[in-house]
Order: sequence, then structure tokens, then C-alpha cells
Amino acid sequence: MRGERLGASAWFARVWFFQRSGLSARAYCAAQGISYSTFMGWRSRLVRELAGGRLPFRRFVR
Repeated sequence: MRGERLGASAWFARVWFFQRSGLSARAYCAAQGISYSTFMGWRSRLVRELAGGRLPFRRFVR
């Protein structure tokens, strides 16, 4: 996925799947082939923005 730009909804989905994976964040990122630092940055951003109600996500259904 190197060089691919993903939006907030895609990162929200990744965080959602991570939380259900049972893996550590580092292990999840390695398994998915994504940058740990980028993942953690998005995870922090989503937590902040969702807490403030600024991201209009549709309900994510598995």
C-alpha cells in the first residue's frame, strides 16, 4: 500500500478491524503491510475527532 492515500473512512475501517483482531498494533500493521507510525497517527486523529464529533462516519458494518 506504499504511496496510496487513504481517507478517514478507510483508516476508520482499519482501526475497527485492528481492535477486533486481538493483535498488538505493531503486529497488526506488520500483518497488513502498513506503516506503524502512520497507523498510530490516524488512530490518534480518529479518537480525537470522533470524541469531538467532527467526522461524519456512516455506521460501519462488518
